[in-house]
Amino acid sequence: MPSRREIHAALYVLGLAGLAFSTPLFVFVMSISQFFLLANWLIEGKLKEKFKTFFKNKPAWIFTLIYLMHLVGIFYSNDLHHAIDDLRIKIPLLALPIIISTSPKINRKSFHLILYAHILGTLFYSITSTYLFYKGNNTDIRDVFIYISHIRFSLNVCLDIFILFYLIFEKQIFPPWAKILFLFVAFWFIYCLFFLESFTGITILIISTIGLLFIYIFKKTKHISCVFFILFLIIIMAGVSLYLRNIYKDFSKREIIDKNKVEYLTKNGNPYLHDFDNKMTENGYYTWLYVSYEELEPAWNQRSTIKFDSLDYKGQPIKFTLIRFLTSKGLRKDQEGVNSLLKEEISLIEDGVANIGYVKKGGLEKRIKNVLWEYEHYKITHDPRGQSLMQRIELWQTSFRLIKKYFFTGVGTGDVKNVITAQMHLENSHLKDAGLHPHNQFITITLTFGVPGLLLFLFCLLYPPIKRKKISEYLFLSFFLIAMLSMFTEDTLETQAGVTFFTFFYCLFMFVDNKTQTNS
Repeated sequence: MPSRREIHAALYVLGLAGLAFSTPLFVFVMSISQFFLLANWLIEGKLKEKFKTFFKNKPAWIFTLIYLMHLVGIFYSNDLHHAIDDLRIKIPLLALPIIISTSPKINRKSFHLILYAHILGTLFYSITSTYLFYKGNNTDIRDVFIYISHIRFSLNVCLDIFILFYLIFEKQIFPPWAKILFLFVAFWFIYCLFFLESFTGITILIISTIGLLFIYIFKKTKHISCVFFILFLIIIMAGVSLYLRNIYKDFSKREIIDKNKVEYLTKNGNPYLHDFDNKMTENGYYTWLYVSYEELEPAWNQRSTIKFDSLDYKGQPIKFTLIRFLTSKGLRKDQEGVNSLLKEEISLIEDGVANIGYVKKGGLEKRIKNVLWEYEHYKITHDPRGQSLMQRIELWQTSFRLIKKYFFTGVGTGDVKNVITAQMHLENSHLKDAGLHPHNQFITITLTFGVPGLLLFLFCLLYPPIKRKKISEYLFLSFFLIAMLSMFTEDTLETQAGVTFFTFFYCLFMFVDNKTQTNS
């Protein structure tokens, strides 16, 4: 019969595996798994001994200072409600380091079990979301991610790709069929990143891979290998540049318009509006030429239950979605153009699809062209609404102006969103009522705690791996690169899914040593 200690050790591994499985899936199950780990940790007892162990483990308690920063920040916050909610979301930053750093070491088999659980969770969600995407006849795969954002999911996918290659090349010998299976799943995950059209995931995967290769080649091999690596890197960069250049060249194509030959009346004798100064295009056709609102509205209202002056299902003015869609097909924006649309295309417009090219299932090229369109639209209208990249740029600019104002202390825990909103109202920004975070974790930390707070935050992240000599270990370094890169374009620690993903794997690869465990 297993001893009490063995039972708690087994439950501990089960809790870690459950948390690993749920991290790419459901926030609710993440919470249940963490409560399970905490309950097991408390019931196991020896709390006085555990806390002594924790405070002797300098890397562990230094990491928890990130949470204590937020706790201190509540005392000069002007929004106590949001501050308390922020502390609730970030509880994993305090609980997981204490639980994991004071629990018994686990063997290699248990460690692999935890990794398998995460891969299985990611694989399950990737397959089901792909199935739901096609079954539901969706046009944007991000619409099927209702439990966790597609960006958070892409971080899990990136990590699992590196974990799978770790398992393939692990010293422990796996049978050939297992390695083939790992390789197959890794390529499926790579495909998923492109299918998701995830700029964040693809960029992080590429940069992390290059970073790992750079570190290991320059650290462990001879100069000739370094030369080959640099040549390989140059070839990759040249290939990517050529790929992007071809996409931009195709996007930049414009129809040739002779102003002297432009028609000013529809076939029904109604006037066309022509804005020759507006250079917006869809698939090379000018958006604001051949527009007849007099015919568009009644023609559309006859074919759709969503009225011309209403919003599509993405919350966009449907008249502009319609105009863009007609333009993308090379049609004029009049009665004839609307009547030529298929029933399926009417449904697409109602769903918020503004370009016939967006109907294509998946495709990185489509996503890149959409970003180019967002940039072009922003240059002309200065309106970043509904455009993720332009929103980020405007949010960063506003945040930097606020950082200058609150340079040393920041605004306090929970106040970032309110302060940004107030500043945008002063500047009469189009985003003044959006209620957004900066979409950059480093900016969010700086705005919350000031520049000294940012320096402390970076210290808390970097000291533990340097002290425990984990900074060059493959699994930790892979995760760390993914997490740090994500923080440049996302508020990784501002959502429960993000903070749980970050804290769990940071602690797993930092404090769960499947070979030996030290508390230095």
